[in-house]
Amino acid sequence: MDKLVDDNLVVGLRQSVKQIEKNNVSKAIVAKDTDSYILEPFKLLCEDKNIEITYVETKKELGKMCKLDVDAAIAVYKKN
Repeated sequence: MDKLVDDNLVVGLRQSVKQIEKNNVSKAIVAKDTDSYILEPFKLLCEDKNIEITYVETKKELGKMCKLDVDAAIAVYKKN
């Protein structure tokens, strides 16, 4: 994966969960090194809503892909 930035990208756990609860997400991207207490409930939420999850190796990598200067654990694409 290269850069992920576009107008439909939402980065961060809280904002991502808000979008999922609104049934407004088409795909999720998760860093494999995200703490399990965050990752497991998020995976269950995505399964419940039938949202595909793509994994990247590290939070640092996901942060760079989102053009951030900080690490990112979770990002989602909002539906068009």
